[in-house]
Amino acid sequence: MFVKIAFAIISVPVILIALVGYINWSAEREAQAFCDAIELGSDISLAVTKFEEKLGKRGALHYGSVEDKGHTFLFPGFMFDKAVCGVSVASDGKAISKYSQMQYD
Repeated sequence: MFVKIAFAIISVPVILIALVGYINWSAEREAQAFCDAIELGSDISLAVTKFEEKLGKRGALHYGSVEDKGHTFLFPGFMFDKAVCGVSVASDGKAISKYSQMQYD
């Protein structure tokens, strides 16, 4: 009986930690895959349209414009954590650089 209670007490925090790690890992993978799909020199409007059609409905966010010279795509992780795909654009709307990273808050 004692072993079952100890196992239950230990397993709940371990499962919660694993769940948090999986949620953040999934967000990071999704942001990286999205960034990798954006070709340098391509028109950013194609990526924005793809993002808004497929990912925007699931809570992912997009900020930026060509006038701002950049776009930021946010993929939600656990609570306030988020994965980011950032793309810098030239004045003609073509992607000139990109990065992907995880931000923990």
